[in-house]
Amino acid sequence: MEIKTVKDLGEFECIKKISKDFIYNPKFVKLGSGDDGAVYIVPEGFDQVISTDTMVEGIHFLKSTMSPSDVGYRICAVNFSDMAAMGALPTGIVFSLALPDDLPVNWLEFCYDGIREACKKYKVNILGGDITGSKQGVVLTGTVVGIVKKRFIYYTFGSKRRGYSFCNRNGRRFRCRIDIFVT
Repeated sequence: MEIKTVKDLGEFECIKKISKDFIYNPKFVKLGSGDDGAVYIVPEGFDQVISTDTMVEGIHFLKSTMSPSDVGYRICAVNFSDMAAMGALPTGIVFSLALPDDLPVNWLEFCYDGIREACKKYKVNILGGDITGSKQGVVLTGTVVGIVKKRFIYYTFGSKRRGYSFCNRNGRRFRCRIDIFVT
C-alpha cells in the first residue's frame, strides 16, 4: 500500500483528517474551528493574554530523533509555558503549519495526536489554524490565547528578579514548570 503524502491529499483533505476532538474546555468557546475564525469567551474580570512560538525542522527538532507526536506535544508545551510565565491560564490555541509536499499524511496525524494529548491534559481548546506548503521542511507555529485575573498578571520585563518558565524532556514527554519571582 502506498503511503499518502500531504500533496496527494491537498490542504482541505489534510484539514479533514486532523479536525476532530478539538474542544476540551467548552465554557471558553462560542464558535470553534470550521469557520473563517473562532469565537472565544473572556470572562468578566479577566484580561486576555496572547503569545506565539514557532518550531522549525532542523532548528528546533529533527524528524529522525523526535516522533511526530512529541513534536505536536512540544509546540503546545512551549506555548503553554509562555502563558504560565505571565500567570495566565491558556484557554485556546491555533496552529499554522507549513508542510513539505512529500510529508507523509500519517506524520501530520501523529503530530496532531500529540497536540490533542497536550490540549486535553491542560484543557486548552484547539480553535483552528492554517496549512500551507514548505520547500524547506516542517514549520509549526502555535498562537495561544489565555486569561488572567485583572491586576494579577506577572510581568518579568524590568523586574529585578526575572521569572523563568521552561519545558524539559522527562522520558518521552515534555513537562512544563514555572518559577516566578514578583518584585
